Amino acid sequence: MERYYPNLTVSANTLQQDYHVGVFKTHSSLCVGVVFGGKSREHPVSIRSAHTVLNALAYGANAGRFIPRCFYIDYNGLWWPDSVARSVLERGLTLKTKGLLQSLPRQGFVELPEGGNEVVVWFP
Repeated sequence: MERYYPNLTVSANTLQQDYHVGVFKTHSSLCVGVVFGGKSREHPVSIRSAHTVLNALAYGANAGRFIPRCFYIDYNGLWWPDSVARSVLERGLTLKTKGLLQSLPRQGFVELPEGGNEVVVWFP
């Protein structure tokens, strides 16, 4: 059975609302997409913010509740999958496309990057 929550649709088996406390309790890990970067002067700030969000998702009890997937948008509007996005986050620097071992994706949002189909909730 599907339930609808504002801006979130998940199966009843994945997420159940606790009406007494008013919080969501997860019964299995929820895949969360963290999108960051973009064609903005705020690009470096977005990288730092994504790093903070990932730290929060990995902290304490959250580590068992969430499976984060990262997606990086470079200055040219190219969307990169989790493997590249995590490299950007580890370095804290924008992506330099020279020397990449994988081919460049198409510019702009054309389709979900690798791993995007697993995501239930997206954080910009």
